[in-house]
Amino acid sequence: MKYRRLRNSYVCHRNRGKSHCQILLEGLARITGPSFVSSALMQISAGRHGLRPDVGASDVFRGSLSPDGSASDGLLTGRFFLNLSEEAVWTAYRTEFAAKIQTLKEDAERICRREFSLLGANFSYSGRPIDWHLDPVSGYRWPRELFSELKDMRVPVGADIKLPWELSRMQHLPTLGKAYRLTKEERYAREIISQLTHWLDDNPCPYGVNWTCAMDVAIRIVNIAWGYLLIKDSAAVTSEFKSRLAAAIFQHGQYILFNLEYGLRSDGSITNGNHYLSNVVGLLHLGLLCPGIKGAETWKRVGVNGLVEEMDRQTLADGAHYESSTSYHRLVLELFTAGALLCRMNGVTLPEGFWERLERMYDFVLFTSRPDGTMPLIGDAD
Repeated sequence: MKYRRLRNSYVCHRNRGKSHCQILLEGLARITGPSFVSSALMQISAGRHGLRPDVGASDVFRGSLSPDGSASDGLLTGRFFLNLSEEAVWTAYRTEFAAKIQTLKEDAERICRREFSLLGANFSYSGRPIDWHLDPVSGYRWPRELFSELKDMRVPVGADIKLPWELSRMQHLPTLGKAYRLTKEERYAREIISQLTHWLDDNPCPYGVNWTCAMDVAIRIVNIAWGYLLIKDSAAVTSEFKSRLAAAIFQHGQYILFNLEYGLRSDGSITNGNHYLSNVVGLLHLGLLCPGIKGAETWKRVGVNGLVEEMDRQTLADGAHYESSTSYHRLVLELFTAGALLCRMNGVTLPEGFWERLERMYDFVLFTSRPDGTMPLIGDAD
C-alpha cells in the first residue's frame, strides 16, 4: 500500500513535467524537515522552475520586445469570454443591469479607499499601503519566508490565514475594471495598477504567505487577467507594467504547475477535489490566453487534460459532485463551466461525454434549488 502511494505520487510529479532530479530535490527537502538544508534544497528546486524574484519579461516572453526590453502588445492575446474592449458590451450592460451600476460604483469607491469586507471582517488601509501579509483581525503578520517554510508553521491562536489569502485573491480587481469601463475614469485603472504593482513588490515569488496555496495562486492570476483585460486600453497601462505582468503570469503558471494539489488516499489511489480543479482551470486560462508566454503549451495541455479527467473523476453519474456538498458543487460547476467555455472560444474540442456530464451538473442545481435560487446547505462549505 505504501509502495502504491509512493508510486502514484511519483507519477503525479512526472505528469507535471518534473524531472527525476527535481523530484529527488523536493523529496530530500521534505525528508530533512524544517532546516537550513531543507530550505536550500527547496530554493534550488523552485529556481529550476523559474520561481525566483528576478524573473523578467525577457526571460519569459516569446513575443517581440520593445527597444527598452518591455513586453509588446502580445500579452493575453487568446480569446476571452467577451471582447471587453467592445463598447457594445458595455451598452448592453448599462441596459440590462442599470439597477446595479450605482452599487458597482459605490463598491469601486470603497476599494479605492482600500476598505474591505471579507469573511465577516471589515478593515481599512485608507491612506496607507495594504499589508498583504497581515490578518487584520488578530494583528498577526506572516513572515516573508520561502513558501515551503510557511506551510506547517505554527501561528498564534486566533490568527486566520484565510484573510490575507482572500485579499490576495484579488477578487476586487474586476469591480474596479468594470467601473473603469462604465465611467472611463482613469483613477479606477490607476488603482488596479497601484495595488497590483505593490502586491508584486511586496510578494516576490515564491516568498510569503500568499505563495503557499496553489488554489489561491490560480484564483489570483485569473482575477488579474480580468482586471488587465478590462483596463488594457487605459493610458495608465505602460510598457513597464505589461513587462511586470508578463513575468507575474509566468511565475503564477509555473507555481501552479509544480504545486498541483492532487490528493492521494492512504491506499495510494488518487482523490482530487476542488483545489486541484481550481489549479487546472487556472492553468487552462493561462495556457489559452497567454500563448506568448513560455510554458503556455504545457499549461494548456495539463489544463485541458485535467479538466476532462476531473469531470469523470469528481462527478457522479447523476451529476452531483462526489464531495457531497451543495456549496462545493456550485463552485466546481463554475470552474468546469469557465474552463469549458474558454476551450470553446479558443477552438479546443472537449469530448461529448464531458458536455453531457456538465449538463447533469446543472440539472442537479435545478432540482435542489428553491424558486429564489437558494439551495439547502449540505456538507462542507469552507
